[in-house]
Amino acid sequence: MKTKSMEIQNDKFSNLKADADTQILLRHQTSLKGYDVMIESWVWDGIAGQSVIFYNRDVENFSDDELINLIKEHYKTVTVTISRASTDYVFLNFNFMVTI
Repeated sequence: MKTKSMEIQNDKFSNLKADADTQILLRHQTSLKGYDVMIESWVWDGIAGQSVIFYNRDVENFSDDELINLIKEHYKTVTVTISRASTDYVFLNFNFMVTI
């Protein structure tokens, strides 16, 4: 995995790992609506995209629709997918583009 990364600013994201077949192009920690988030740009299987990653405990009371709408409004995007497969993080993916 090739990563252009900044130093992680707090422990919430210290366990954040990318899948072995995902190339992280950029990783940046910031906040969104007062919540700590990690922003990633990535390429996976010929598809480029972006993710906003929340620490699960910070948003555990949010519904999927609430989080999806937050990303749609903030990033002015239409298509957003969500994954809560991780016990520590919630991934919202958007801005998909085929790179092949």
